[in-house]
Amino acid sequence: MQQKESQYRIIFEAANDGIAIFDLETYKFIDTNLANSQMYGYSREEWLQLEAQKFIHPDSLHLFEEFIKTVKSGKDFYCEATIVRQDGMLLDVEVKGTPYTYNNKPHALCVARDISERKLAEKTLRQSEQRFRNLFEATPKIAIQGYDRHRRVIAWNRASEILYGYTREEALGQQFEDLIVPPKLRAKIIQDIDIWVNKGIPIPPGELELIRKDGSRVSVYSSHIMLTNAAGELEMYSVDIDLSDRKHTEDALRHSETQLAKQKHTLKAILNAAPIWIWMTNTHGKMQFVNKTFCQNVGIPACSFIEAEHYREILGEEIAANCMASDSACLAQETPHLSVEMLPFADGKIHNVEVTKAQIKDSQGQTIGIIGLGVDATERAQARLMLQEKNQHLEQALQELQQAQTQLIQNEKMSALGNLVAGVAHEINNPIGFLNGSINNISEYIQDIFSHLECYQTSYPESLPAVLDSANEIDLEFIIEDLPKIFDSMKLAVDRIRNISTSLRTFSRADSDRKVACNIHEGIDSTLLILKYRLKANEQRPEIKIIKKYSDLPLVECFSGQLNQVFMNILANAIDSIEESNQGRTFAEIKANPNTITVTTDVGDDNRTVVIKIKDSGKGMSEKVKARIFEHLFTTKGVGKGTGLGLSISRQIVEETHGGSLTCYSVLGEGTEFAIVLPLTTKL
Repeated sequence: MQQKESQYRIIFEAANDGIAIFDLETYKFIDTNLANSQMYGYSREEWLQLEAQKFIHPDSLHLFEEFIKTVKSGKDFYCEATIVRQDGMLLDVEVKGTPYTYNNKPHALCVARDISERKLAEKTLRQSEQRFRNLFEATPKIAIQGYDRHRRVIAWNRASEILYGYTREEALGQQFEDLIVPPKLRAKIIQDIDIWVNKGIPIPPGELELIRKDGSRVSVYSSHIMLTNAAGELEMYSVDIDLSDRKHTEDALRHSETQLAKQKHTLKAILNAAPIWIWMTNTHGKMQFVNKTFCQNVGIPACSFIEAEHYREILGEEIAANCMASDSACLAQETPHLSVEMLPFADGKIHNVEVTKAQIKDSQGQTIGIIGLGVDATERAQARLMLQEKNQHLEQALQELQQAQTQLIQNEKMSALGNLVAGVAHEINNPIGFLNGSINNISEYIQDIFSHLECYQTSYPESLPAVLDSANEIDLEFIIEDLPKIFDSMKLAVDRIRNISTSLRTFSRADSDRKVACNIHEGIDSTLLILKYRLKANEQRPEIKIIKKYSDLPLVECFSGQLNQVFMNILANAIDSIEESNQGRTFAEIKANPNTITVTTDVGDDNRTVVIKIKDSGKGMSEKVKARIFEHLFTTKGVGKGTGLGLSISRQIVEETHGGSLTCYSVLGEGTEFAIVLPLTTKL
């Protein structure tokens, strides 16, 4: 018994198909062979723990329920399903389930086979059939009808509509003998079809006289082919050529040889008139036929091709190599082969030719050659390339338009802000001027009062008790000492407000239509003053220190308002970067390693440029981010915190408006430095 079980185990493991044993009571797999594990991508131990939902595709889960129900009823089960391997790959499998008893319990023996390649081949075959069907539908001179084994019409092309008078809708589903076969021929044709279907004896091609819808007779040359479709069902196709125009004389009707010659001549004329390439070769590469279009395009007469033992003698080894490769591929498959071949034309250029090749078979089904159809697709390829280029130009133009629109909106916003700030500064100046003058006057008045009081005290050293009490009550000595200090503080405050107003006017200075010589340091200082509220210490961190390393710079001809916008964008970004780098750090840690922004100015080595560098101690940025920071609308900030416009507009201002350069140097974790280079109008 053990020997027999061992033999079964060897067979079980050696089987090419996947085999698994399923317990119908526990709904668990209790055993599986190596082929099954490899097919599904699981080890044996993993497989025995699997639930059906893990390896059966959702579209096929209902089949699993049918499998259990069927096998439980004692019947065999078969289906085709889609499964999911452990690596996520989908496979098509056919599954057979057989009920059997194992250890006195109901089980199912499951046999699975991978049919993915077969499914793919069936799909390819269906696509090929569709291409041929489209070709048949587009054939204007050849009537093609398709029938099932019961002679019901399943295909009826446009040429059949013209030839027989029935529309496709009228013909489909009808018995073809009731449509176009004369009553005297119906029994004979039905018998011939039954013999073909049942015994495999084909109907020979030949002339027939058939009936049109209007009752008139039409003579056709009819040939037939029997095919098996993807469902395994027989289909018969009749290819009918209208012979009515060729029956001019009784001699032509009596002599089939003459008729055949005329058909060949007509076919050759049609092939030569076709605007596409048509050629035929035997299986060894010798040309049997080449149409006129082919010869005209390549500038080689047909006789040269026909006389050569192999077309490579005409086309040359290099050009022929690609053609021979597609010949081999065509001969290796039953379906038509599609390719693109590069061939020289008479115009001296290499053209793209889209080629379809199919095998030619004799009556015994043996391949005797290849028929090829070629279409010059060079213009279409060029048109497609031109369209792609135009699309790229349009996309670039759209992007430039969006940038220009964004710049215009930003300029309008800055202009409005400048007008507002300038107006505020103007309104501040008026009361500040009044306060400054009034404080000076009051200071003089107070000095006069103090002098008068001192004269009084000198003249009357013995003051009345009431006067002494009042002096003590108001602390006259402290007032005399502190009041001048208060006026000095008020003067300092007024000066501070006046400086702020000056900085506001400097920052908001409206640009003219031309560049004006400006002090770069004033623009930087005014920007820093406006941002000072963000630099001050708060509960989370100490003050951000500004380190200025100013050199002696000449005046720079520029649009100062726009450059102030650049300084504002870069300095604001530096503060944002520092704020982000402070996250997770304590106040003491930040104080020990303080936040800094260093602003350095200098004249370039060539004495023709001014260089402004703004460096922060923030978190820096990665190479990936640095490569995109000047892109339109690119931002690393959260929603509502950044627009992605600042640096893009800054680069436009520096490089396009001022002819300078704006570059970024950054190391992740070490901070970022922006370098602005502006040209000087004259060399120093």
